[in-house]
Amino acid sequence: MENTITFPEKIEFKPGTAQLVSFMTTMNTKVYTFQRSVKLATAEGTDLVTLDYVNLDIGTNAAWSSTTSTLGTTLGSIPAVDKWQKVTVLFKTNTNGVTKAIATVGDTETDLGKITGQDLGEIKLKVGDCGGGTDRYVALKDIAVSQIDVTGMSIDGATEFSTVKGHTVTKEYSVDAMVVDDGETFTWETTIPGATITPDSQNSQKATLTVPGTTVNGGTIKVTSSEGAAKTATLKVNVEKAKVKSATINGSQTIDKSNTTSKYTVTNVIDQFNNDITELVTPKWSLSNVGHADEKVTFNVTAEEAKNITIVKAKYDEEGVLTGVTTENKALTEGSNEVAVTGLAGTKVMLWDSLKNMKPISNEVKTIPSANVETAEIGADTGDLAVNDNGDIIVVATILDSAIEYPVSVGEFSKVVENPEAGDIDVSDIVSYGATTYTVTLEDGTTLEKTAEDNKITLTEHDLKSTDKIEIVPNYKFNLGSSTVDGYVTTNVTKSNGYGFTKEPTVVTSTIEGAKPVQTDGVNLNTNQFEVNLPDGRYDMTFSKTETEELISE
Repeated sequence: MENTITFPEKIEFKPGTAQLVSFMTTMNTKVYTFQRSVKLATAEGTDLVTLDYVNLDIGTNAAWSSTTSTLGTTLGSIPAVDKWQKVTVLFKTNTNGVTKAIATVGDTETDLGKITGQDLGEIKLKVGDCGGGTDRYVALKDIAVSQIDVTGMSIDGATEFSTVKGHTVTKEYSVDAMVVDDGETFTWETTIPGATITPDSQNSQKATLTVPGTTVNGGTIKVTSSEGAAKTATLKVNVEKAKVKSATINGSQTIDKSNTTSKYTVTNVIDQFNNDITELVTPKWSLSNVGHADEKVTFNVTAEEAKNITIVKAKYDEEGVLTGVTTENKALTEGSNEVAVTGLAGTKVMLWDSLKNMKPISNEVKTIPSANVETAEIGADTGDLAVNDNGDIIVVATILDSAIEYPVSVGEFSKVVENPEAGDIDVSDIVSYGATTYTVTLEDGTTLEKTAEDNKITLTEHDLKSTDKIEIVPNYKFNLGSSTVDGYVTTNVTKSNGYGFTKEPTVVTSTIEGAKPVQTDGVNLNTNQFEVNLPDGRYDMTFSKTETEELISE
């Protein structure tokens, strides 16, 4: 069964012209499997182009199309029943009077090849014979026919980009023409200083622009058809010296002093035109905010008998105000002893019999001098960082004329003790973030949990067995909320001192009766994050949710 829509006037396919037919189409039912077609025909009714669409199975949405269809199955599914889809068919006629048709359904374009008719006069809607009118199955609306300017074309490609000295930039360009005749070719030219443009050897509609890194001014690209100067297009292109808008430095932001090396790289280097120029640039690496490594002072002490003494290290600020005191124990042997003490520059060192009695063992108070060795060094070309001591440094990647900074914190996040002896071990130099419990791992893998008092943990002969080495690491415990929980560091503020939230969190209170202390309140994270500066590695983590009594571990 067939319905026909006749155009008020037939559209002739004249040499050197193009006609574009467009319409919206839909199917009103998906019950039957027989074929439906939209046919574009001459004024006399001769079929020029047939677009088939059928249901592949009873009750399914239609799809382009049957195995005998002009379009085959390359166009995929037709929208669901009563969903409208745009279809266009371009009839283009070259100067020799040969007409070709190109159909576009949705986003897919299909070349239907040459046709035999010389005009367009009607559209036929056809459906297999099963009773009922074709309007039950196929509907069209917004039918339009327009003449296309066959000389109209444009150039597709980058309109602005940057250059880097020492590197050649290549960009691809192509002709966007409504009508391209058989045998038609294109020539390309450019006014960009120092640049060349070369057409593709297989398809002159495409060309490659090559620009040297010394070019810092733009120009134009022009393409001309072999059909004459009337068919030409020009594209203005802006070329500038590259400037870095942003870049990403990759590498550890927290380093354990015991892991003395780390590598840094740069990715996502974006220029002023939002183009990625990572492959065109080579960063130069440097450091800022670099202090000096620990230096030492030496005492010569004579002891009448073997005994233990206390080394006191006091740090003062520039105004002479005491900012911190650390101690360590030292065993003297009978007779002459050389006592070497290391520490940060400016630290005052004293030797006492004990912290309790404060009786001087030496009348000298020595100040640790500045060292000649910096706390960190980085390879200017490699980005390889070597650290010698704790502290905060800034890794700097200089890219072209821009310096990108990357803060790095170096700390002692673990402590290895060779040939440990029973007694107190100072853990004050370990980054603890307020931790009071520590895990001690023996050489055989055995672990001990120890609580620190006055920044010291105590190990017994039984603890140590016969191990030659131990590793001490803190157990970090954070209470995210506002309540005070024994053994935990409570935090509900933005990041500082190495831990905290990326933005101010919202504190919530638990609704559970008899909740554990750590679960009495918490924070609503949503898009917020809690961050802790820690070296790269594997960590055992335990989470406690405010609204449940269960612990979630991973």
